[in-house]
Amino acid sequence: MRVLLVEDENNVAAFIKKGLEEEFYTVDVAEEGDDGFLMAVSNEYDLMIFDIMLPGMNGVELCRKLREKGVKKPVLMLTAIDSVESKVEGLESGADDFDPSTNIVDVHIKFLREKIDKGNDKVLIHTVRGAGYVLKSMDDK
Repeated sequence: MRVLLVEDENNVAAFIKKGLEEEFYTVDVAEEGDDGFLMAVSNEYDLMIFDIMLPGMNGVELCRKLREKGVKKPVLMLTAIDSVESKVEGLESGADDFDPSTNIVDVHIKFLREKIDKGNDKVLIHTVRGAGYVLKSMDDK
């Protein structure tokens, strides 16, 4: 499966790309909306992931232009803006889903859980209500 990721934050893009590649996805990354548009119309993707706040053409404009060109592949919008207006605008542009990246820590923890717990008989990272996440040793019960 081939994914186009359009994200201008290098650390976020690298994290998402690494996670997808570890699940055996092929990921192409563009840092600007204009570059993402050219890649999307020049290549065949199974899924496209766009940040809303991009230099040049923003993610909403990018999605709208691709839909106008007849590109029907699924689009997931990412943003740190968690407002109803930005969600509506993203979905109205033709996006299939909207993921406010305000829970990026939870994404990191899920990723870490899978890596740390891999090959162990016991779960090592636990969620403790009110305290956050706790790393337990193999001997802890």
